Amino acid sequence: MAIVGDVTITGHISAGSISAATLEGALNVTGPSVLSDASATSLSVSGTSQLNALAVSGASTLQSATVQGNAAIAGALNVAGQSTLGDARMQTATVQKALAVNGPMGVSGTASFGSDLEVGGAGRFGSASVAGTTSTGALSVAGTSQLDTLVVSGASTMAKVDVLGPLAVTGAAGFGDLVAKDMRTEDLHVTGNLTIDGNLSLPSKFSFGELETTGSSRLADLQTTGQVAMNNAGSSFTLGSSGILATTAGGARVQLTDTAAVLTHGGNGITATANGTTRITAIHEATLQGGNTTLALTDTGARLSGSGSAPARLSGIADGVEDNDAVNVGQLNDGLREVSAGVAMSMAMAQLPAPLDGSNHSFGVAVGGFDGQEALALGGTAIVNNNVTLRGALSHAGGKTGAGVGVGWSF
Repeated sequence: MAIVGDVTITGHISAGSISAATLEGALNVTGPSVLSDASATSLSVSGTSQLNALAVSGASTLQSATVQGNAAIAGALNVAGQSTLGDARMQTATVQKALAVNGPMGVSGTASFGSDLEVGGAGRFGSASVAGTTSTGALSVAGTSQLDTLVVSGASTMAKVDVLGPLAVTGAAGFGDLVAKDMRTEDLHVTGNLTIDGNLSLPSKFSFGELETTGSSRLADLQTTGQVAMNNAGSSFTLGSSGILATTAGGARVQLTDTAAVLTHGGNGITATANGTTRITAIHEATLQGGNTTLALTDTGARLSGSGSAPARLSGIADGVEDNDAVNVGQLNDGLREVSAGVAMSMAMAQLPAPLDGSNHSFGVAVGGFDGQEALALGGTAIVNNNVTLRGALSHAGGKTGAGVGVGWSF
């Protein structure tokens, strides 16, 4: 059947026995229409349409349409109804221009759109290819999907995108909740949960509100505004506003905060606090080595040694003050000089002469020396009577003065 001019049908039209219908003008049907094959420049149906195959080269407006076969539309297609193309189910859909569907849309075969795709309800495709912008309330794709820009919004299940096959997004992709087996994207922003059972490749930029990985992760550059926590085989790493905490399954622990830096393992470790104190803790022995010198701290004390366990010199020790303070070589030498001066004074006083026979009194001067120290002594002896003798002496050496007095009885 070929019609050159416009056709207007106010009643029902059934052309199931006509293999093809070609309209060079417009076809206006106000009632239901059933066509096995239809090709028209423009098609306007205000009632129900059932078409086996639909080919329209111009603008088309359908109130309600059901297409059981293929639908090829070169012009714009507007569906105002809620049944047929308001809920469009087609084996294969090819639209070269914009397609707007107010209700749900389902394509079991391949869907190819040369321009924008907008679905107000749910969109279900076996395989979808969109060159323009895609906007839908909920998207379920069982095959391969290639989308230039994909934005999925809505509440409940409409905020979730299930992709059973590969999903390739070259533009911006925004999801409330995304579950994918394998995904490749240039720029990804996820505000909800992201679960990936397969591989995730992000060569450019990505941001997450919360990231949790159970397998291996390789990141060239990571920037985060929240807390970062990593766990692997009993070892953990946490980076938050309070600081850094890293622990291993073997008991090692590293903690860095504003108030302290702690490095411990099995009770041994170093703790440095912000108030300037540093504590080294060792259960058995703490060893500090610099060059060939080693300082070992044990339960029995501190041991300083040089190369090959040879003795090492400890320098810069101040003069001891308290009873338990260590002395330096200077203090030791001062003490030895005082001892030598005391020996010299004793030797000088011992050299004072006694009274001669027939004399009752004597006074003398003597000197003494020992280990580089010299002493001067003054003293005298008096015989009080035949039985009592009195003797006294003074001696001076090294800035020190000594004195001695003695009394003797003879009988």
